[in-house]
Amino acid sequence: MGKKNIAGNQYPSPIGNINITITGIKEAINQPHKYYHDKNISIYDLPKLLQESKYIGNAPDENRFIKEYHYLEIAIKNESSYFVIKETWQGQKNFYSIVDWLMQKQNG
Repeated sequence: MGKKNIAGNQYPSPIGNINITITGIKEAINQPHKYYHDKNISIYDLPKLLQESKYIGNAPDENRFIKEYHYLEIAIKNESSYFVIKETWQGQKNFYSIVDWLMQKQNG
């Protein structure tokens, strides 16, 4: 599945359906990562990885532009990486990025 097929759709995850946007895919591609190439290739498996991910926790948006960020753990090259999901004040959950470490302490 290419990025054009994934974007514009919703896929199930441990926290409900996640919206995939071109903006989120571009952010994920540009995000630094220990395994940069493998991280980018994992985008092709986004629907499957979202469904199999493990919920790690959440953190509020310090600027309060969105309600909060959610973190879903996946494995890239057998090491933990995390999907970053933005939840809007309207309750919409949008894929935002893939990172290989978490900067903030999460809740839950």
